[in-house]
Amino acid sequence: MTGGLTAAALASIALFAFTMSVTPGPNNMLLATSGLRFGLRRTAPMIFGIQLGVIIQAGLVAAGLGSLFLDHPWLKVVLKVVGSGYLVWLAWHLWMSAALPDSQSARPARWWQMVVFQFINPKAWVMTVTLIAGFMPSDGVYVQNFAVTLLLFTIVGTPSCGVWAVFGSSLRTWLSCGNRLVWANRVFAVLTAATVGMLWV
Repeated sequence: MTGGLTAAALASIALFAFTMSVTPGPNNMLLATSGLRFGLRRTAPMIFGIQLGVIIQAGLVAAGLGSLFLDHPWLKVVLKVVGSGYLVWLAWHLWMSAALPDSQSARPARWWQMVVFQFINPKAWVMTVTLIAGFMPSDGVYVQNFAVTLLLFTIVGTPSCGVWAVFGSSLRTWLSCGNRLVWANRVFAVLTAATVGMLWV
């Protein structure tokens, strides 16, 4: 036992972290797209920003913010509308993109922008609320349970979502021939737009 967290609880948290971090969603579409357009090294700060944003979110939920979503369901709708609008805007720009961006004039999202993005990302809110309310035991030392839960989630979640950045980056050389990049951008645009539908299910 680790501050109320049994081996079974730790395994459940790890499985939840892997499932939520590796499955398609707004964060992973952004990482794959950035990996394709800017490469893995320049995309790495985005991964850090995502994880930091999730940690901050989880801290707010553990402090009681999560109850707001239960008391005021309309907040979820606001998050979905704002998040959907951003993803549609991104998908449109991807669809219209015909070449890799010039490194001198374009840049990936900054780490702090990814931190902020988590607060309009409905999947991130669902993830953190479920993590704290459903997987972290309230018995034992609460602060210690929270720290262990977040540490395990970060250890498992970081490489899980990082796979998408690696995937996007690995396509850069192959897509440099002919019009492959145009079609790849359009595929990513469709996948990004499809995540909007996932937010409303």
